[in-house]
Amino acid sequence: MPQDPGEEDAGASAAGAGDLEVCRTLLFGGDEGHSVAEELAQASGRRETGRTVLEVYYDNPSFALGERGWWLVERDASWLLRVPLPSDPQSSKVTYEEFTKNDVILERVGLSQHAEALRKGVMTNMERLLGQAQVFPFARIRYEQSSFRWYPGGEATGPAAEASLTCMRFDVICAEDRAVAELLFKHGNNARQMLKASVLELRAARGENPGVWKEEALDAFLLARGLDRPELPQGI
Repeated sequence: MPQDPGEEDAGASAAGAGDLEVCRTLLFGGDEGHSVAEELAQASGRRETGRTVLEVYYDNPSFALGERGWWLVERDASWLLRVPLPSDPQSSKVTYEEFTKNDVILERVGLSQHAEALRKGVMTNMERLLGQAQVFPFARIRYEQSSFRWYPGGEATGPAAEASLTCMRFDVICAEDRAVAELLFKHGNNARQMLKASVLELRAARGENPGVWKEEALDAFLLARGLDRPELPQGI
C-alpha cells in the first residue's frame, strides 16, 4: 500500500542519521484485524484512527474492463481509472497508468459521446453517464485505517516503532453473480469473514545505537503477541 510521503522522513529522523528501517507487511483474515488493533493499542498506549475510505468499483455486465485488468473506481466523489502498463514478464509486480479527469476516463473506456456530453455540460453526473452505457457498480471495498506509535526504550525522544493497520471489508453489490452465490452457498455465515481482511505495516529503526530496535526485536514483538505471519511479497 502507498505510504504517506512524510512517514519515511519521520521514521528516519526518529531513528537517527545513518540508521536503516525494518519493515514488515502482514495479512490477516476475517475479524483478526480487531485483535491486532487491541494488541497494538496496548503496546503503544494510544491509537490514532484515520478516515474511512469507501471505494466503489464499476464495470459492465460482461466485466469488459476487468477482463483487460482495468479498474474503474469511485472514491470520495472522485473517479479513477487504472490501466496496467506493459511489465517485465519475470516480475510479479503490476504497475498502472492512472486517469483522474472524468472526460478522459470516458474516452479511455470507449465512451466518446458520453465524454463530449460531459464537456458540453449536457450531463455532469458521472454515475448516470456510465449507467446509460450499462456500466454499473459491482463491488465496494471499505477501508478503515488506524496508526500506532510507541517507544521501545520508554523514552519519547528515542527511536520509535510505528504501525499502520488497514481493515478492509468487501461488500458484494451484485449478489446474483455466480461466484458470489457459490461462496455464500458453500460457507454460509463464514462467507462474511472471507470477505474481510487486514493489512499491517510495521516500521522500526535498525541500527547499533542503544535502545534502537533491531530486526530480531521486531520479530520477537510480533511472536509474543501471536501476530507473526508470513510477510506479504513486495508489490502486492
